[in-house]
Amino acid sequence: MLRESLENFPGRRESIKSLTETPVDVLVIGGGIHGAAFAHVASLNGYRTVLIEKADYAQGTSSRSSKMLHGGLRYLEHFDFVQVFEGVKAREDLFKEANHLCKPAQFLLPIKKQDRWFKFKVGIGLKLYELFLTDRKRKHLWVDSSSSYFDAFGEKRHEYAGGFIYSDGIMDDTRLVIDTIAAARQEGAICLNYIEIESITPNPSGSSTIKWRDTLGGLFFGSFEVGGVVNCAGPWIDAVAQNKSLRSLRSTFRLSRGTHLLFNKKWTLPSVILPLQEYGRYYFVWPHPAGTLVGTTEREVGSAQLDTEPSSGEIEEILSNLAKDLPAAGLNRETLSYSFAGVRTLPVDASGKAGSTGKLSRRHKWFFEGGVLSLVGGKFTTAFRTAFEGLKIITKMAELEIRPVSVKGRLLPGAGQIEKETADFRARAKEAGAPADLVERAIARLGTKVNAFIDSSGDLSWFQSVAGVCLRGEIELALRVEQAETLDDLLSRRLGLEFQPGHGLTGIDEIVAIFKAARPEVDIEAQIAKYRAKIDKINALLNQANS
Repeated sequence: MLRESLENFPGRRESIKSLTETPVDVLVIGGGIHGAAFAHVASLNGYRTVLIEKADYAQGTSSRSSKMLHGGLRYLEHFDFVQVFEGVKAREDLFKEANHLCKPAQFLLPIKKQDRWFKFKVGIGLKLYELFLTDRKRKHLWVDSSSSYFDAFGEKRHEYAGGFIYSDGIMDDTRLVIDTIAAARQEGAICLNYIEIESITPNPSGSSTIKWRDTLGGLFFGSFEVGGVVNCAGPWIDAVAQNKSLRSLRSTFRLSRGTHLLFNKKWTLPSVILPLQEYGRYYFVWPHPAGTLVGTTEREVGSAQLDTEPSSGEIEEILSNLAKDLPAAGLNRETLSYSFAGVRTLPVDASGKAGSTGKLSRRHKWFFEGGVLSLVGGKFTTAFRTAFEGLKIITKMAELEIRPVSVKGRLLPGAGQIEKETADFRARAKEAGAPADLVERAIARLGTKVNAFIDSSGDLSWFQSVAGVCLRGEIELALRVEQAETLDDLLSRRLGLEFQPGHGLTGIDEIVAIFKAARPEVDIEAQIAKYRAKIDKINALLNQANS
């Protein structure tokens, strides 16, 4: 993809205008991973598709996951083999279809000396877990606790007989959503963030009339008719459009907040999975581009906020577990650098309305009510399979005699033969004098999309370093193509600078200069203040933990 081809994506005003001019078959509400995946598969199958998100793509749960792509090894303890096998197969698919963002990774599951029965069960489980491996070299093995794999355990290593090294995955969750949105737009879907649904009115014909408004400035509003509505709003599915018929959905799920801590210490060992006192629950330690990530907690909450914050109690819970389990890891109050939290939607039936949310299945459910098909729950790893299942439901309800096609095997934008297809980019970057670390970071996040930095005129301006935190082309791509409408969109979800040292504020003047040129209508000072306030609030929580 060359820079000249970027104009193939319509701008925001043009997309909004299309809402009233283009007949719509399917409206998808919610721009997290499930909404993005549904828009992708629906548009691929020829449905005239619109996706609407009330804030920014992935701003809620989908940017606050554990960043792990896994089959769900712990589900084997509950004999949920179907969910495990679906997860493993979906994970293997994404290793191919989004290989720039989804990578296999080694995990260590330590086994204490007295847990012989647990060791036997895990060994059997791992054999089942590996039935669908595409690379047989990633089969599990047993290591002794005296090995270097246990260095982070310090003196605690003597409590363990050893551990299983097995293969799972790590991903960039936010970028996976952004690239899935791009894939849907390439198939013709209209995708818009910062649009809110005000009402959904069923029509006698079976269609629905949608009333909407622009939440960026309230300058745009209107209505359109749609054949089918798919509600993928996650923790907010029961509040979409204040639709009374959807309020009954609240009884079908419970909400659980999970908090993660980020440490500025690089993790060089395999990721570690460690059991908690509550049966069936674990927490993880694994590498992150900014250091080491640890999580997650499990706290039931009554409602979800868009910018969910961790609690001081959850921060303390993770720190105390690390001190107990990994005393030599160097993951402590001194190296703690950031934290984030997200809210999961957990489906329930009558038997699941009491007790710990940690024991609830993560298996999703679809509900049709008030002319809207709503998704309750769902795992990130299996989102594309879940979306395809939902599309088949829509197709059957519409009594269409067609057989939908899945997105399986189709590469997302940015995927491909990364080393080979970015060779020219690296050469141009070297010619431009771009810092090597920023070049590699751009490739890790964008994959082959970095080729958008190249144009036929030989202009190297997109390779310029911006305050030493990113390349200019990354900002231009985010603003021109990836629909970054606010400064927070840019810093947090397009560039990932929220999690890096300085949180993007060290280069804020240079970043803002580029942002203002593309978005002159924005009150940039208000946006800077809002972003600073978000960072300051998290840092205050961490300072409280350190006091």
